[in-house]
Amino acid sequence: MADDLRDIERGNRLVAAEILVVLGDARKFQSSDNLTVLQKKGLADRIRGGLASLVILTRIADVYKQPIDMERQKNVRRLAQSFGANNLVKFIAQLQTLSKRYPLIEPPIVNSEKTAQVLHETYCAACHDDPVTDVERPAFNLFEQARQQSRQEFLARLIVGVRGDRTTGLRNPFTLRELAALLNYYKSAVSN
Repeated sequence: MADDLRDIERGNRLVAAEILVVLGDARKFQSSDNLTVLQKKGLADRIRGGLASLVILTRIADVYKQPIDMERQKNVRRLAQSFGANNLVKFIAQLQTLSKRYPLIEPPIVNSEKTAQVLHETYCAACHDDPVTDVERPAFNLFEQARQQSRQEFLARLIVGVRGDRTTGLRNPFTLRELAALLNYYKSAVSN
C-alpha cells in the first residue's frame, strides 16, 4: 500500500510538473521575439511532446479516482487542437485550468548546498554552465533559469526537464530530496 501511495504521489507530481513546463514553454512561445527560428521550432516540438505525454500522465494520475473523468481526458486532448490552431491565449488558459486540477506540491526545503553543488557539477554543469544556444533545444544556464522563472516552474523543469545524456535521457536520476536541494541551491544563488 505504501508503494502504491508513493506511485500515486510520483504520478501526480510528474503530471503537475509536465503541465507547468508546457505552460512555461507556451508563454515563451507566445513572446518568442528573442528566439531564433531554430529555437522556436524546438520549443514547438517540445510543447507537442509534452502534450502527448500529458494524455498518458493524466490517465495515470487519475487511475485511482473512480470513475475516471472522461470529460477532463477530452479536455487534455483538446489542448493539442488549441496549440495546433495557434490559439495561444486559449491554450494557455486551458493549461492554467489544468494546473489547478493538478497542483505541484513542493518538497520540503533541503539546505544541502554541498550535495547540490556535487549534483550540479556531476550532472548539470557540462551542458548548462556554458550552453550552446544556436541549437533547437538549448540547455540554458540553470542559474539564469532560476532567476527568470517562478519557483514552481523551475522545480517543474528540474522534475521533467532532465533529459540530457544517456544517464538522464529516460529517467530523472534525482530523488525528491536531491531535487529539493538543487531547487534551493539554484534559487539561493539568485538571491545572493
